[in-house]
Amino acid sequence: MKTTIYLFFTAYVLCSCGEVNCNDVKKAYYSEEYYLVAQEIDIDQTWIKIKGTVPVKEYESNIMVHNNWIDNSNDVEVGDTIIKKKGELPLYIHKKDTIIVHDWYCDGKPYK
Repeated sequence: MKTTIYLFFTAYVLCSCGEVNCNDVKKAYYSEEYYLVAQEIDIDQTWIKIKGTVPVKEYESNIMVHNNWIDNSNDVEVGDTIIKKKGELPLYIHKKDTIIVHDWYCDGKPYK
């Protein structure tokens, strides 16, 4: 009996998980805004976690967001400025002599 209930529950959970609607998900990212000089960096395939300082106001802050941007965690180094503008999806990494732009990805495709 327990096995039958478990199988029905598992089938229900699997069937209720539909495909992600990227157009709906990206709306949540439009309102986010980051402006941070990186001091501690932890980026993997799932999360972007960066601690640093907001340069204009000189206070410490951090970013912890689901990683839909960066493929190569070596792109961000201590001292780089991370910028995500409100109302936009790209993530900008300002280095001393270069600006790297990462598009926001969902389901393997870039979105704007």
